[in-house]
Amino acid sequence: YTFDNCGIYNVQLIVTDDNSCSDSIPIAVEVYCEPVAGFTYTPECVGTTTLFTDDSSPNNIIGWLWDMGGAGSYQNGTSNTSQNPEFLYDNCGTYTVQLVIIDANSCTDIITQSVDVYCEPIADFTATTVCNGDTTDFTNLSSQGPTPSATIASYNWNMDGTGTYVNGTNSTSQNPSYIYDDCGPHDVKLTVTDNNGCSHETIISVDVYCNPTANFNAPPLCFDDQPMVFTDMSTNGSGTINGWNWNMNGSGNYQNPTNNTSQNPLYTFDNCGIYNVQLIVTDDNSCSDSI
Repeated sequence: YTFDNCGIYNVQLIVTDDNSCSDSIPIAVEVYCEPVAGFTYTPECVGTTTLFTDDSSPNNIIGWLWDMGGAGSYQNGTSNTSQNPEFLYDNCGTYTVQLVIIDANSCTDIITQSVDVYCEPIADFTATTVCNGDTTDFTNLSSQGPTPSATIASYNWNMDGTGTYVNGTNSTSQNPSYIYDDCGPHDVKLTVTDNNGCSHETIISVDVYCNPTANFNAPPLCFDDQPMVFTDMSTNGSGTINGWNWNMNGSGNYQNPTNNTSQNPLYTFDNCGIYNVQLIVTDDNSCSDSI
């Protein structure tokens, strides 16, 4: 006989023999109520332990058996038979977790529930390569992680070098602009955080070209001893100097075969005097300096 409900029933048995004699006895029969399996959990980002809390009833549960539905490891001394296990999943995703319980009457129940382990966002960016003193523009290329995940909520930049944010940007801007004080490579770190509180960081080397250093020599001489010989003494920065531009700031003539773009020009001034001669040098990175 299968009862529709659990509970205590007064079952009566009446027996009769072939002389039509009979007897009866009532006996209380109990049908145990099954326990009800249940649990809650706290969604976490991948790499953080997920805490499971048994929510089964009633309070006569004596055994628990968990199947976490994915690869990982139990933490802090818990196991698959703990009442409230702690589990660190190897990967993000949605897992079907199963809990089987048994009570003191050997009655069981089972529950399956979807459990999310949030995926991290993916940090990425590009940056312009500029000459020292120019603005490096950073372009954020970060993206939301795979499902389950949330949209990116914040950005944090570490420029790995002193300098100044410009154009109204700062260290929490999505696409900052920055002028470095020094040239050279800088290991820039971008950390992005999404609305689930999950974070990811990436480090990319950003180069700032060193400028060339303009310099030249022009020994004084008498007016009749011209042309004056200008000797370029500039030094390279990150690139190689491949352009010279002279401004003699005084009337006169370049002597063949030199001109205002020669590395070491010859020039005859029309008049004696002191002239503020300017030399601008440019290298193959388009970086320049003047003196």
